[in-house]
Amino acid sequence: MITSNYFKIIWHNIFVFIIVILITVGTTLAFSLTEKTSYQTSIAFTIQESGISKTNGTENKAYYSIQTQKLFARNLEEWLTISATIQKGNKLAGNTVLNTLEVSKSKTNNVQVIFTTQNQDQINNAIFALTDILEEKTQELNRINQEKLSLATIAAEPSTKEINPNLLLNLLIGLCAGILLALAAVFGLDFLLDRLHTKKDAERLFKTKALATISASVNKTPPWNEKIADQFRTLRAQLLHVAQNKKLAVLVTTPASPSTPAISLNLALSFARVGIKTLLIDTDLKNPSLHKHFDCLNKKGLSEALKTPASLKNSIQKTKEEKLSLLPTGKKLAYPADAIAEADLKKLLTNTKRGHQVIIIHATPLNEPDTLPLLDHIEAILLVTQINKSTNKNIIKANNLLKSYALKKFLTVIE
Repeated sequence: MITSNYFKIIWHNIFVFIIVILITVGTTLAFSLTEKTSYQTSIAFTIQESGISKTNGTENKAYYSIQTQKLFARNLEEWLTISATIQKGNKLAGNTVLNTLEVSKSKTNNVQVIFTTQNQDQINNAIFALTDILEEKTQELNRINQEKLSLATIAAEPSTKEINPNLLLNLLIGLCAGILLALAAVFGLDFLLDRLHTKKDAERLFKTKALATISASVNKTPPWNEKIADQFRTLRAQLLHVAQNKKLAVLVTTPASPSTPAISLNLALSFARVGIKTLLIDTDLKNPSLHKHFDCLNKKGLSEALKTPASLKNSIQKTKEEKLSLLPTGKKLAYPADAIAEADLKKLLTNTKRGHQVIIIHATPLNEPDTLPLLDHIEAILLVTQINKSTNKNIIKANNLLKSYALKKFLTVIE
């Protein structure tokens, strides 16, 4: 069932799914095609003689190419440049005198060194001195990186291995990444688009006008806080107008988890504080909470009244509010939905109305089985939706579910 729902979400957003994959694979392909070929040698440095020429009949110019692993290319260029700068007297090592020492870096991790000297012997001495410097630096690198790198001096083209981008592997990685990104985009989009965003959306989906808008702070502030009191006064007035001086039993619930005991609590207080005898019933047998707000015991309550209707009178407790009574959940039940379905709810609710003008029933969400048996025995239901938390799908399901029940539908929105 869950897997089937996932596939439905993907199918409904199939174009987004495909587009994300194509963009990811296309980006991977573009990077692969523009990636430059890299080169790798098996040794730290290779020095090769590129050519010798004479200038003005007296000076000899020699070209040497030093190929290095990518890791050392920049360091090598810096070493040689520093060496050339330090040797202002053109003395590289011993009596080796150079007229010039030029250093430049080529594309394939090669550093080209040009020596200009008076004779061939000085060129040979220069390359030997340069080799000594590089060997010393290689040993230094070995100590730092704990590697065993060697240095070779050759007179031919060094063996170089080209490393080209693996197009097939890159595309495979791009495809896998694209699928993951596409799934994230599809489910993220479904999550964002399915959230309730405005009060008008709630009214459109539930097909009824909202009686009141409640601040989201209701879930965080103490009961009957002045910041939210006026909002519940508005809700109370709307419900009294509908009741037309008759007794009113309102079931307060949500389309789906979580439930909102703060709405039931504050609504009950709003009736009691204008002198209306009110009974607040907690039917959330899994997560009882209302008794805590009134410092009432929860040893007896609804669970006992469901089994023994005669115990109802003793299970109802008075609160600090003169006109407000509470029927807590009582002991937790292993299977509350079964206990509620088996009980004589009609007789139970009829008995609760004796001595009370308004009954507020705090119920579990509509998508849970505990609430459904109660719908046959109440006159009205107040659906509580919350901006950015309630989903459009659950509100539509709630509306479709309630079509088969003969009761008045009311809506309030938390935002």
